[in-house]
Amino acid sequence: MCGSTAMKYYLPTNFIALGLGKEMALLASGIESSLKVGCTVIEMMLIDRAGRKTTLVLGSIIMAVALLINGALPLAYPQNINHVSDYACVVFIFFFSFGYSIGFGPNSWVYGAEIFPTHVRAKGLCISASAGSIGSVIVAQFWPIAMQTIQSRTYFIFMVTNIAGIVLILIFFPETKGKTLEELDNLFRKRPLIHDENKLYIITERGNVNQ
Repeated sequence: MCGSTAMKYYLPTNFIALGLGKEMALLASGIESSLKVGCTVIEMMLIDRAGRKTTLVLGSIIMAVALLINGALPLAYPQNINHVSDYACVVFIFFFSFGYSIGFGPNSWVYGAEIFPTHVRAKGLCISASAGSIGSVIVAQFWPIAMQTIQSRTYFIFMVTNIAGIVLILIFFPETKGKTLEELDNLFRKRPLIHDENKLYIITERGNVNQ
């Protein structure tokens, strides 16, 4: 729901709407897809240094700014009357792809694999992947209708979802960088575990320790 599906599915159409020819729009779409691979490599180097939470927030900020520009400039300069404005939108579409590639693109799979306990990890990842696919279908159906109805204001909708995502990440998402599976279990467990050499203890809500 961050807008990446719409950008990916309708990228050539979006470029054509910004004044590019068909061949140039297809070429730019191919370049954008290729750059995502390189940006994902950058994320591989960042995610264990900056952390999952930091890269998610940073990616969301970049995407929100790019969506703001793509929504505002066509309203200020409609009907492609200002080519500089159109080219700026094209550039910020690439910035959007960069933000997605260092944020939700690869990070959602890493974070999802870490937060689920071992006994429900497979089911949890299946549910999260299915939810993502369902969201992609909804966005794919919504985007062309919205672009015909409210035009570039559609970008503002996804800008708001990214801003909401930033707030949710900062408040509710714990950092999982450098934590073992046992520490992650304690992170999401209401009753933290205490490990001993031969025994396992559970701290009750009153602070008592049970074997």
